[in-house]
Amino acid sequence: MLKVTDILSKCVLSISDAKAMGVIANAYMSEKLKRLRGWLVVQDESDEEPLLPRDRIIGNGDAVTVMHPAVLRQPKGEPCPFGAKVYDSLGKYIGIFRDLLFEEKSGFTTSLVVEEALLPAELVLSASADGVILRAEAHASLRTHKAPRKGKNRKAKDYLPTFSLSETDLPESSIPEEVISEEQAPSSLADAPLPSERKESKLYKSKESVFSLYGDYAFLLGRKVHKDLYAQGELLAEKGRYVDEALLEQARCKGKLVELTVNSGKE
Repeated sequence: MLKVTDILSKCVLSISDAKAMGVIANAYMSEKLKRLRGWLVVQDESDEEPLLPRDRIIGNGDAVTVMHPAVLRQPKGEPCPFGAKVYDSLGKYIGIFRDLLFEEKSGFTTSLVVEEALLPAELVLSASADGVILRAEAHASLRTHKAPRKGKNRKAKDYLPTFSLSETDLPESSIPEEVISEEQAPSSLADAPLPSERKESKLYKSKESVFSLYGDYAFLLGRKVHKDLYAQGELLAEKGRYVDEALLEQARCKGKLVELTVNSGKE
């Protein structure tokens, strides 16, 4: 099984002339997300975004290799709806679409990643950039296909999105008991703060802000910028910088999220 986000931002190389043809920016899917047709290729200094058919890929390692540039086609199908809101047919909100798992040889979709849960692909009734509609039994599947927590089943990592919010968690500072003066100590248990509740509140707000602001581009967190990026004549990010929330926010405000996707990747 492969995840769509594992292929994003990889360079496409032509074997015949050893030239870079562009960078993979998204996947194109058939109706109802049933099958992966190919990959959207973004090219430098060109407005064209051709489709690389899935069956024309020869190698998929640190880069994607094809035989020659002529394999590129006109886009056909719908882009993978990263960041779209997911509902069931009764109108109940389920979560945000984060990723998609598919079989490498056949291209058939096996599961959707909605927030941190896996949902069977056969539940999809329709999908577009505006939203994904699942069958009414999606909520039951959400409970039964919930990804195990860390430590209970290591295989669950293979099904989770590539981005992580661990860097956004603000650790609680600890003060030795002997340092706390009598004036600082609470007068009663009712006045004492609740660290666990405060920590959960911070974590919730942190995740909420990242998902709402960056949507499908949250997977860029932790990636490395491959070249200097500029916005309106000013340096946005220098080569070698790691993508963090501050850089994502700057790129979002200046309309450079796609360019940041094309020019960043895993080490």
